[in-house]
Amino acid sequence: MVENDVYRIKLSNRGAQATSWVLKQYKDDKGNPLELIHAIAAPKLGYPLMLWTYDEGLRARLASALYVSS
Repeated sequence: MVENDVYRIKLSNRGAQATSWVLKQYKDDKGNPLELIHAIAAPKLGYPLMLWTYDEGLRARLASALYVSS
């Protein structure tokens, strides 16, 4: 997770995909901090900062690799 006063980003350790991206200073229509990643669409269409290449084998390896944020 990467967090500061402005945003909170949750990254998956498998594939290093941003699974949640919250803007703390902006509110949605329910008054909650604004979530930028759509929970239903992202698994189907792709996550932000997703690593992508034209090489399908390499793309599969990148998506299945374990990552550590620091």
